[in-house]
Amino acid sequence: QPKLDRKMNAVHLPALRVDPAARPLLMVGLVERAAAATLVRFRPKLDQGFVNEEDDGRGRCLQTAGVNFSELWQLEDVDHNRLNSN
Repeated sequence: QPKLDRKMNAVHLPALRVDPAARPLLMVGLVERAAAATLVRFRPKLDQGFVNEEDDGRGRCLQTAGVNFSELWQLEDVDHNRLNSN
């Protein structure tokens, strides 16, 4: 049963348990559908960030332990058209 934490603005989901012997299951499709239906807005109190030089053509990147899109939209020195999140 999912639990809604209004104070932290979070939903806690129980672990998905599947018996692999029950039938073949393609997990990639399930994960992609779940990700497409999930909206993550922010993690409060971000306290870790690292500047990285990426060799894959992205150049200089900021890596954080979490994300807070509301705060990022307000920063003037950020190229908002190039924001990425995993």
